[in-house]
Amino acid sequence: MGHPLIKPQSRFLLRNKDGEEIQITKDQILFGSSPISDILITGNGMSLDAMLSLKDKFIITSTNPSAKVLVNGFPFESKEIRLGDIIRINGEMFTFEHSHYAEETPEKKSIPDLKIVKENSTKEAQAEKEAQAEKEAQAAKEAQAAKEAQAAKEAQAAKEAQAAKEAQAEKEAQAEKEAQAAKEAQAA
Repeated sequence: MGHPLIKPQSRFLLRNKDGEEIQITKDQILFGSSPISDILITGNGMSLDAMLSLKDKFIITSTNPSAKVLVNGFPFESKEIRLGDIIRINGEMFTFEHSHYAEETPEKKSIPDLKIVKENSTKEAQAEKEAQAEKEAQAAKEAQAAKEAQAAKEAQAAKEAQAAKEAQAEKEAQAEKEAQAAKEAQAA
């Protein structure tokens, strides 16, 4: 059972023995002790030991006859590498990985199907509209309930004011009757 083939449009990385990720961001990466190397490898003098290049697939190539380049434990001058391959260059070890290994497998496209993205966006927008409409309906209900409560308070206050007015008028009428009766009793 071999490793899955690499799809160049995806993103890849090399992980060194310390677990550090080295993103592959260009079509050619140089390994060696030379100052122009992209990835520094301790070695004898200033040399370029290997090159990782991408055309239709990733190829590791030994560029220095004295450098030891191994893929999965076997020496090669040039070798196509696949996901999971372990590359050793002069004793330094790297594992070739997909940088989105938690999100997708190598068999899946790294570019999502635009129809699915559009449908998901439409569903999300519809759900947002429905949530907003629900919030607005709830706010309208609360405003209507507040209006009704205020109207009930005002009606109660008006009833109480009317009852107080009537009680005052009755008191005044009673007082007037008593004053009239007292006047009549005094006049007689």
